[in-house]
Amino acid sequence: MKKFTLAIAISSLAVSAAHAKTFTDEDGSSLDVTGKVGFILSQGTDGSDLAFASDALDLGFAPSYMVSEDMTVFASLALTGSSMTVDSAYIGMDISGISITYGNQSYVSDSFGIGTDKNFGIGGSLASTGGLDTLAISYPMDSFLIAVSTDFEDGESTDSSIDIFGEFYLTNITLAATAQSQTDSAYVGFSGVFSDDAYSVGGEVTMDLDAEATAFEVAGSYAIDDKLSLGAGLGIDASEAFGVYINAGYSISSNASAFVEIASADEVGFATGMSVSF
Repeated sequence: MKKFTLAIAISSLAVSAAHAKTFTDEDGSSLDVTGKVGFILSQGTDGSDLAFASDALDLGFAPSYMVSEDMTVFASLALTGSSMTVDSAYIGMDISGISITYGNQSYVSDSFGIGTDKNFGIGGSLASTGGLDTLAISYPMDSFLIAVSTDFEDGESTDSSIDIFGEFYLTNITLAATAQSQTDSAYVGFSGVFSDDAYSVGGEVTMDLDAEATAFEVAGSYAIDDKLSLGAGLGIDASEAFGVYINAGYSISSNASAFVEIASADEVGFATGMSVSF
């Protein structure tokens, strides 16, 4: 389960990629342009044939305008694939640290998870997804973050997508929890991660309350140096299927990286790939 830090705050837009090209104007406006291209060679753990994907292309545009010291308005557009399909598109504002966004974006529960996998995900029972008319609000502080999102259909809030996500930070420990309401089901999840300079280890549990199904995952990573890192994880998903993976990532340069991963579920699978950010 790959997960990212919550990507609905204006600070995330500004630093979403280390190699973002930023264009600024004296009037307080700016435009960040990001991009990534890569390929993956993989064989799934379900016994599927070897597949090569070379059209992995992502482009992002994030304009913003500083209205005052306490208020910034912004927008974000993310395109993906060779056909440049819209992955997300939303507008928002940051008022004294509180971020409010509306549009095509992920629900806040998508930020939950401890997995260190590169291509294969295990464990997890959340129905995380996104909506075309999603309203999200987040409030990050030094020691915690709280966020909530809901989807709108024909201008009315629906019960199919009400999500809450929170994180609490200690010196070397991050605790997180999420709750998700769907039309016919509800989910909750809890996780904890201990991290130091070179390594991190953590665990999570997610529960489908209506189906009375529980999923577990433990995962960790270790940075051998500033270029080579290792990761591993194992877990049981909501159907009680067991899976395990191990991987290695290598930073070729400041904007290029490669990885290899082996995973086992029904059968053994592997994946290797490379990406370049610009």
